[in-house]
Amino acid sequence: MITVFCNVYINSLEKLSLFKDTFKNVFPISDNWLINIRGKYKDQVIKQIKKIPGNNRQCTFFQNLNDDDWAESAREMIKDAKYDHIYIYLEDHFLQQPLSHFRNVINDAIRIQTDFIPYSFFDIGMSTKSVEIYNPTTSRYFETFILTPELLPLIRSFNPNFYPISLVGIYSKTLLIKVLKAEDKKKLLVHPYIQLFMQNVLFTYPRNRRLIFFLNKVLQIYRLVLNTPKSPMNIERSIHDIELSLLPIKISILKQELFANWDDDNGSLNLSLIKRGLYPKKLLCTDKNNNNSGAKLSRVLNLSKGGCYSAQYHPEIGRIVNIPKKEISVIQGSLIIEGMGERYIANSGKKMNIYANIPHKITARKITKYRSSIYF
Repeated sequence: MITVFCNVYINSLEKLSLFKDTFKNVFPISDNWLINIRGKYKDQVIKQIKKIPGNNRQCTFFQNLNDDDWAESAREMIKDAKYDHIYIYLEDHFLQQPLSHFRNVINDAIRIQTDFIPYSFFDIGMSTKSVEIYNPTTSRYFETFILTPELLPLIRSFNPNFYPISLVGIYSKTLLIKVLKAEDKKKLLVHPYIQLFMQNVLFTYPRNRRLIFFLNKVLQIYRLVLNTPKSPMNIERSIHDIELSLLPIKISILKQELFANWDDDNGSLNLSLIKRGLYPKKLLCTDKNNNNSGAKLSRVLNLSKGGCYSAQYHPEIGRIVNIPKKEISVIQGSLIIEGMGERYIANSGKKMNIYANIPHKITARKITKYRSSIYF
């Protein structure tokens, strides 16, 4: 079995919706959920969890922790961990396999006694195709190697974007305790403007992280951080700024994708569920707050009877903040609009809003003229 660590900040309706979508899919994975909900919708989230049968046996709810320091609250929560491995739940990462597959992955991890598994952003930073030179061992679901101080220079050369400590992780309890203990210092946030200047002028990645790492070794009793202490992101370590005191780490790389993020490519092309056309899991947009004031493209199209047009749109940016939508306004004629297993008929004078990133087909039932507008 595995302990699940749920210390999340739900402060928007969007985050609340994501939580509802992802939590129910992974809840049965453990009987030891450690839960601290922060943010505007805290009470609503806790109420949602308590509706789930068996929650009283599976969940430990925490109150009055230090919400100004994620690592400090995490150190308190981990004291109630029953098992030797801990899965850090994040509300914006969707399970891409059956729950039975996830269980098998966990069982394999327990069997080989691994320390860390990056469970999402599949093939980013390090894939099973790039671990051979690190002398891995093979199991059913993983390629596993030991990260030692001697191996650091090699990985920095051939996998420079790898994070051996990541928030999207399944950890051994021993390693996670060590990581959280390393955060037990007074934190000083590097001002965002200084970070921006470093990244774009003097110290691009990974030199920015190397510089902060060096300064932290000098400061000792203080820790410079790139994110507010409220954020869990400060526990992450790249291959360029990981403390030797955390090594060795037994790291397991997944052979198959397990989770995927809904909106973030994390430096890879078309990795997010939005860009794959897999989120949201519907075509019709029923958001009452929709308006087309942010239209980026508006054009009038003509289709002959039986003519069809297949489309899917998303911007080529790393993170999509707003899901693109399409307004279809039939000027004359009639259209069939299909996608995600849904089918709608729009006649003359009808307007429909759909999610533009979901693959869809528009077919004319007769000679049709319509306006198509994409907006965010």
